[in-house]
Amino acid sequence: MKLICLFCFFLLLCSCRSYQFVPNGFLVDGDEFYHNADKKISIELFGDFKNYSGTTKRGLRQDRLYSGDRKILKALGYGPNDVDVLFSGKPDVDPYYQVMAVAAKKGLLDSSAFIRQYLPSGTYFYRKTALRGQTVLEAIIPSAEGNYSLIYVASKEGFTQDFEHLLANNVRKPHRGALYFLPDRTTIGCDTREAVHVDLKIPEREVIRGRYTLVKVLKKERFGESLAIFTLNGEEVDPHVVFKLCPGKYRLIYSDLKHTIIWQDEFEVH
Repeated sequence: MKLICLFCFFLLLCSCRSYQFVPNGFLVDGDEFYHNADKKISIELFGDFKNYSGTTKRGLRQDRLYSGDRKILKALGYGPNDVDVLFSGKPDVDPYYQVMAVAAKKGLLDSSAFIRQYLPSGTYFYRKTALRGQTVLEAIIPSAEGNYSLIYVASKEGFTQDFEHLLANNVRKPHRGALYFLPDRTTIGCDTREAVHVDLKIPEREVIRGRYTLVKVLKKERFGESLAIFTLNGEEVDPHVVFKLCPGKYRLIYSDLKHTIIWQDEFEVH
């Protein structure tokens, strides 16, 4: 009897195993890309995606699934022993679709049940599934270190145009592998002749070693702040930013990948 109970407990434990998220992923508000330093991948989303907000209950989650995600993943054949999750996101504006991305724990995702499709930019594998009245579109897309699945859960109205845009933005030819991972952004916002070279350094006493960090530069606007620059710093790299900026007032933020501020300062460009 004890053996039967232990066996049942083991089955229950396996069935309740949580999906794991790939470490070192991030989204910078104001930038449309999700980046993952471990997978060396950048996935272009849309400007209406932001980091998850506990107030709106929407946004890009990188440490916990939304309610119902687990059932969708298992229905698609992705068990917690097979894949790791990159993100699960819901935009802040209509249409309220959902996007998830997963990658195989080992090797490549199996595309044998998918249909090969072609775009001028490259090849991907596609399938369409109906789950409990929801339309789910999925594409397995090559990446620098393998492939990943982009899962699109259509809104109640059934709009799928955004999925087509996601494919156009993310399907790339293998020989362009260097473009799979571009974890930085620069927005000048004025005539280049007006822009001024700036050399920004983080004080040595504030530098964190042994983990990835971000340097962000936000321009102060009448309505708040806008993202001008961000760059990812390696685990043993001195944070150092050399760029051109327009005249104006700015805030420099040095943070971890979860956007916890380590150090910040304000400066002005004349």
